[in-house]
Amino acid sequence: MDTHETSKPDRCTKCGRCLANEIVELSPAYMWDCPNCGRENFQRSIMTAITAQDRIEMGLEDNQGGCWQSYPNIVVCRHCDSKYTTRHANTEELDEDEEDEQFRSA
Repeated sequence: MDTHETSKPDRCTKCGRCLANEIVELSPAYMWDCPNCGRENFQRSIMTAITAQDRIEMGLEDNQGGCWQSYPNIVVCRHCDSKYTTRHANTEELDEDEEDEQFRSA
């Protein structure tokens, strides 16, 4: 993997390579703070293409692309190696009775 140092936005100070036309692809990621060491971590989303059957079930047009985006069940801090189970920040925690009720009604 190339690593380039740059003090100017268009040239690598290490190798002199022109970076003016360099393009990087961004991927969705989740940010989380380690409860043990307090440092910031990033974890890529799990991405899966939406199938033709998914499009039909969701009422999407054929030309509408997209993908499912999910988060990992387990993360490991890249700084201190602490391991954690996860839940999405926008998900309310359910108590055990509510979880059992949701499971029975599914």
